Amino acid sequence: MLFNVEARPGNPADPDLRQSRSVSTQSTAANDGNFAVLYQFLPPPNTPFGNLIQASDGNFYGTTFNGGTTNNGAVFRMNASGSLTIVHSFLGSDGANPYAGLIQAIDGNFYGTTQYGGATNNGTVFQMTPSGDVTTLYSFSGGADGQNPYAALILGADGNLYGTTEGGPNNGTVFVISLSGNLVTLHTFNGTDGSQPTGQLAQGNDGSFYGTTFGGPYSDGTIFKITPAGEFTLLHTFTGSDGAGPIGGLIKGSDGNFYGTTYGSIQTSGTVFMVTASGTVTTLYSFSGTDGARPRAQLLQGTDGNFYGATEQGGALNEGTLFTVTSSGVLVPVHMFTGMDGSAPVGGLVQASDGNFYGTTSTGGANNNGTVFELSSVGELTTLYTFPNSDGEHPISGLIQATDSNFYGTTFNGGANNDGAIFKIDQSGNLTIIYSFSGTDGAGPYGGLIEASDGNLYGTTEKGGPLGDGTVFKISFSGSLTTLHYFLGTDGANPFSALVQGSDGNFYGTTDGGGQNSDGTIFKMTSSGVLTTMYSFAGTDGASPFGPLTQGSDGNFYGVTLNGGSGGHGTVFQLTPAGSLTTLYSFSGTDGASPFGKLLQASDGSFYGITGFGGPAFNPTTNAFGYGEVFRITSDGDFTVLHAFNSTDGSYPFGGLAQASDGNLYGTTESGGPNNAGTVFLITADGGFGATHAFSGNDGQLPTGLLVQGTDGNLYGTTYEGGIGQVGVVFRLGLPGPVTPVSVVSRKLHGNAGTFDINLSLSGTPGIECRSGGASASYTLVFTFANPLTNVGSVTVTNGTASVASSNIDSTDAHTYIVNLTAVTNAQIVTVALNNITDTAGNFSSAVSAQMGVLVGDTNGDGFVNSADISQTKSQSGNAVTSANFREDVNVDGFVNSADISLVRSKSGTALP
Repeated sequence: MLFNVEARPGNPADPDLRQSRSVSTQSTAANDGNFAVLYQFLPPPNTPFGNLIQASDGNFYGTTFNGGTTNNGAVFRMNASGSLTIVHSFLGSDGANPYAGLIQAIDGNFYGTTQYGGATNNGTVFQMTPSGDVTTLYSFSGGADGQNPYAALILGADGNLYGTTEGGPNNGTVFVISLSGNLVTLHTFNGTDGSQPTGQLAQGNDGSFYGTTFGGPYSDGTIFKITPAGEFTLLHTFTGSDGAGPIGGLIKGSDGNFYGTTYGSIQTSGTVFMVTASGTVTTLYSFSGTDGARPRAQLLQGTDGNFYGATEQGGALNEGTLFTVTSSGVLVPVHMFTGMDGSAPVGGLVQASDGNFYGTTSTGGANNNGTVFELSSVGELTTLYTFPNSDGEHPISGLIQATDSNFYGTTFNGGANNDGAIFKIDQSGNLTIIYSFSGTDGAGPYGGLIEASDGNLYGTTEKGGPLGDGTVFKISFSGSLTTLHYFLGTDGANPFSALVQGSDGNFYGTTDGGGQNSDGTIFKMTSSGVLTTMYSFAGTDGASPFGPLTQGSDGNFYGVTLNGGSGGHGTVFQLTPAGSLTTLYSFSGTDGASPFGKLLQASDGSFYGITGFGGPAFNPTTNAFGYGEVFRITSDGDFTVLHAFNSTDGSYPFGGLAQASDGNLYGTTESGGPNNAGTVFLITADGGFGATHAFSGNDGQLPTGLLVQGTDGNLYGTTYEGGIGQVGVVFRLGLPGPVTPVSVVSRKLHGNAGTFDINLSLSGTPGIECRSGGASASYTLVFTFANPLTNVGSVTVTNGTASVASSNIDSTDAHTYIVNLTAVTNAQIVTVALNNITDTAGNFSSAVSAQMGVLVGDTNGDGFVNSADISQTKSQSGNAVTSANFREDVNVDGFVNSADISLVRSKSGTALP
């Protein structure tokens, strides 16, 4: 599918609470030994969902659902001044994605839950010391013990911890666990008594625990009571009219009653309610939206006796609110979030020893990654901490190696302002952000960089600038950036491509939109930023020139448009330095569609490119758009499809091609391959194809940028997503070596005597097959290789007379490739070639050939059938067929007898050429 640069990760705090998040256990090892991840972009800790607590040391402790060193979430500590420290980053094996906050027990340690991770990725209960040492007390199995603990724990009066799991094969559980990790399931919900308990339990004066479930008989939730021994009572079932979806759990008020909220339904915005220990529910307040909507957090009773809470949505800007409500139902919004000061507060508040309230927002703030705030007793809000952006996210354009030997690239997102960044990285993987865009100077650098003759780097941003239409910039190696041009729409808009410096010293580029017809432009710009629109596309001659230009050896510029042309699916064009444009080719779909990336003029003078879609499977009436192609085109417009992707070998190539020192062309596909995470492929000038690396996700996915060959001979590139943080990686890939054949034999079954092989030749004198092929003149060749094979493009008979009936990688041993020949003429030398072979080590060979001399009756293998062969066959007549005499069983029936002697005699006088 087409890569969407505007996509943002979804919010894990989905109201229906039925989201799933997998912690991959797949090995990060690539499918070859030449591949290495040099750098993994990681989001910082972000998305704090749970409540803060003020610990005995006076500091506040909380959790983030995402981020940390492995993007599995973290625990942080913050003082009242807003100084924040990451205390622990979850690894997945010790838990992942803590949704709830922590509690501190009488032993001074902290206790909490993670929604995922652990031994089976079903969540954990953990203990953490004040210094950050985490011990997994229990890993949920997903069976009878439940899975995905969503709520915070509560310390019971008996010194044990009590909590709930939100899911599992059942409808959730209530459990008790000792501080040493002994867990007992107290109750399993069955749907009719509730489902999906997501809120923290509250212990009543009677010693029982009171809680809520999100679902129930009417899908609107329940309130229940359970004793420490597990005696369960359903107290109330919500019907919608009295509230729906209690998520945040209950708190016990000073009056002995319990207070909570319901999230609401499509028609309602949520409520605040009171429930007695016997189950009588009173709706205290119904939200209308302007005063707040969707309260998800647990309430807090302040020292003034009032209750304080938060709504995830609603308020003046629909960014959420903080409110206070009395036990009689008088509610006052005390703060309405604006987005910049935070958004979507889903965790509850805590009142600190200074009398102020502290809490978090799950999103919003300067970086939209969430905040920690302080709310005074009079309603004044102060943002204490804004969770930062990463060092960069989603490197989309590939790398260049500059004259200082470092590689330079861009990230579409991330950086200090989440508007993208420019980075440098050395061959050891040491990465430095040299510039972060802020929006006004550009945003979303998509097209990559070039190094110009003046020693500076030049590039474009797809967005940003005064009108948001993108910019052209230059930047020094030290990170000093100058914006050279702001696009205004009339002169072009949204440049997705890199620049090219022409032989005249000027810079040339394209814009995806804008211009006279809003179909994109080609422009020229001086090093001082004077821009001239050379050409505006009109649709019929192409539209949306997405890729960069290439200046050919003839001085003209060559490029592609994503859309338009007579076929409607993009074009290849030529532009003279004077601005005269010629459409060289228009794509119709089956020959390719939506050409992306830069055209490459290879050493043979032809241009090579890719289409993101199209091919034999293209059929828009059935929503089949094909998987993309590789093509060759001359400056005269002579067009040839070299390879059509089929998904198993990759799909949707977007980055263009690069020619390496071995003469082969290399590129990437955004997806497809065995893991559907994208591939690196090579293709020869005549169409020989091989996939040299298949991404797994952990080592990157969605490679969309152009590859570059470093001075060390390796290929370097980026992936838009994948890696530990799922926001992209920088990788290195060595050029493939040749596939190594070990042997090739001609194999036949000799009746009940068994199977016997004749060794053939991979080079030099061919081995001689002396046995009959039967009525169909059939033979089986078995190739054995040093490494398991991943693909063989085709099998051809390059010399002699024979037909390939079938061929395949052996299903029981991928080291072996089997070729079945038929109609093989006698008294000849047959050459069989396996073409475009790849193996699991990432090696590639355009062809591996074997020769077989076919001379029925030549039992002594001298190239002639004569009296010597007849005598040799007679000498074995009547003997059992073994590895020592199977050549004399010429008719392969499992016996050496007169029939074999007659067959040899009938061939007497024949010889190999």
